[in-house]
Amino acid sequence: MKHTIEKLEEKIEKKEAAKETVGAIEKLKDEQKKTDDKKEASKEASKVKKAAKKAGDKAKKAVEKKSEEDSLKEAVKDTEKKVEKASD
Repeated sequence: MKHTIEKLEEKIEKKEAAKETVGAIEKLKDEQKKTDDKKEASKEASKVKKAAKKAGDKAKKAVEKKSEEDSLKEAVKDTEKKVEKASD
């Protein structure tokens, strides 16, 4: 009888140890998923940052081009005025 009780106690201990192991594995999986999610979020943030920088660069070029065009138009107007004054 004592031997049977010891075997049952041993089985119970093994089951509890197995449950703890499974729990630890699940916890590790959850932590790994969180880490993976953070990495993915970081990659996405990096992509968004690059896209924003690219858009900002395009906008800056557009503003510079517009400014250059405005300067040329102003120079043409000034030249026209000088030509008119010279012809008068």
